[in-house]
Amino acid sequence: ISLQRAIALNHVFMNALTEEVNAIEGAHDVLKYLSEKYTILIATNGPKVATKHKLERINCLQFVREVLSADMFGYMKPKIEFFKAIEEKYQDYNHSDYLIIGDTLKSDVGFGMNAGIASCWFNRNHEALDSGYQPTFVINKLMELTSLL
Repeated sequence: ISLQRAIALNHVFMNALTEEVNAIEGAHDVLKYLSEKYTILIATNGPKVATKHKLERINCLQFVREVLSADMFGYMKPKIEFFKAIEEKYQDYNHSDYLIIGDTLKSDVGFGMNAGIASCWFNRNHEALDSGYQPTFVINKLMELTSLL
């Protein structure tokens, strides 16, 4: 496969990642509310470009300071190196300033546990909590964040 063909296929793949995007109920309102009080950083294992496109499509990118991705740092959540790269980039924040909010135990809650920061598990499917994971908070609806924070 040629470099040009690989680039073209990657472009098709990235576009496909953002074709079907549905916002979680309350996402716009919650992100607007939180952005007025906090700095919002997106830490994702997905491609930065695709994540930004998704946020644009649901009209939420304006609430996010930056999308930080595994493809930027070379590490995936829950590896501590991912968080160390964030800390290096945002040296003006303390450990206690961070709260990771995510919907997966391994990559989000595990990331918080590995980094020694608070985590909030967005458990919208009411799954059982696996032993070994200890989120600081658990929510079932995104709107619950407005009363929590």
